[in-house]
Amino acid sequence: MNEPIQEASSVNAELQSNQSDKIDKLAKALSVAQSQITGAKKNATNPFFKSGYADLHEVIECCREILSKCGLSVVQLPHEKVYIVGSTAFLSVGTMLMHESGQWIKSFTPIPVEKPVNAHKLGSAITYGRRYGLAAMIGIAQTDDDGNAATEKPRTMGGRPNTGNNVY
Repeated sequence: MNEPIQEASSVNAELQSNQSDKIDKLAKALSVAQSQITGAKKNATNPFFKSGYADLHEVIECCREILSKCGLSVVQLPHEKVYIVGSTAFLSVGTMLMHESGQWIKSFTPIPVEKPVNAHKLGSAITYGRRYGLAAMIGIAQTDDDGNAATEKPRTMGGRPNTGNNVY
């Protein structure tokens, strides 16, 4: 039985194949779908950062019907293993876009999970991975980004943005 936690260096071999041999029909269908998708509207608020964002349901609903009409479908699953990079645990969420011809493309979105890991944190990571993975795969613009935890607000110096070159 494989150990559920692996070092990141072993991930490459498992995740190398990211598309079927041909994707011409899928690419054409996705192009048609993207011309009709208007984007995901902000419908939720991140209470910690007080920012609006499009939740997973909104991202799915803004594209599901259009994808289906174009012969496209999406499957999203968490990877069966948690990977450790340094002291951070990462759960990868896979997004696979499939065409009715059998052609497909897939990607994995690694999401850091705070320790200690529990079911709620894993569920949140899966939801984030699905939302960002689907939006990236389909090209869905989200009108705002609640991923503020990944970036700090830019500090300013004398009203100018801190570009990292400021001397204090």
